[in-house]
Amino acid sequence: MTVPNRDARIARMSDQRFQRKDLKQSDNFQRTATHLAAWLVERRRTIGLGLLVVVAGVSLLAGLQAYRTRQEQNAAAMFAAAMRIYNSPVIEVAGLDAAVAAALTEGSSYSSDEERFEAAAAAFSPVAERYGSQPSGAAAAFYLGTSLIALERGEEAVAALRSAAGSGTPLVRAMSLYRLGTLQSDLGQHEEAVATFEELADPVPDGFPAQEAMFAKARAQEASGESAAAMLTYQRLATEEPGSIYAVPARTRAEELAARLGISLDAES
Repeated sequence: MTVPNRDARIARMSDQRFQRKDLKQSDNFQRTATHLAAWLVERRRTIGLGLLVVVAGVSLLAGLQAYRTRQEQNAAAMFAAAMRIYNSPVIEVAGLDAAVAAALTEGSSYSSDEERFEAAAAAFSPVAERYGSQPSGAAAAFYLGTSLIALERGEEAVAALRSAAGSGTPLVRAMSLYRLGTLQSDLGQHEEAVATFEELADPVPDGFPAQEAMFAKARAQEASGESAAAMLTYQRLATEEPGSIYAVPARTRAEELAARLGISLDAES
């Protein structure tokens, strides 16, 4: 399904506006740096070589920092616009008169999840591509991945989530790896999923569903034929997180695997 015309126009206009702004900011930065360098060279005799290098370095670093700040501001604005699409309500209009359906979905509503995720993916994609090294760009790559998963475009989602995991904040990295691991499991790529879950470093950041991720890792280990490793992961979850909703099913599965392997679970604790 294609993105509605109104969203395509909005995304295209927003994209062009930020692109022009980026180019203008880049030109301004380069022009300022050039003028500064010329001014310093003209006065190198009175300033002195050592001070010349220090002043030039500090000034150029300050200009670069300001440029990077503007880049993140641009990325954040585009990301916020994409999130509004991602969080837009879906209003079921099947069977309704065409005029009524158009009125209900006018503005920021969509008639199906597929339509909404198509629009969201189109909005997140340019943010992730252009500002991938910025925090908002990495977050956009994560939500691009989740949108593509909803659209059953798994291989594209893998690429987006891997990109987010490589350049995001600790929480974005952890969430991207977790979502990537579960996606790989869903695609039958169980060994790859185990390797992805192994990338989750301890301690995990606040807000990350660590118990859920550990349970998913154990299931991937089991699906890949690593029964002993899965048993230990289930056992660790049950022992270290006894209050988790995953503790009881993890303990049960650990006991089942131990019995199958002929291993005493208590001896492995």
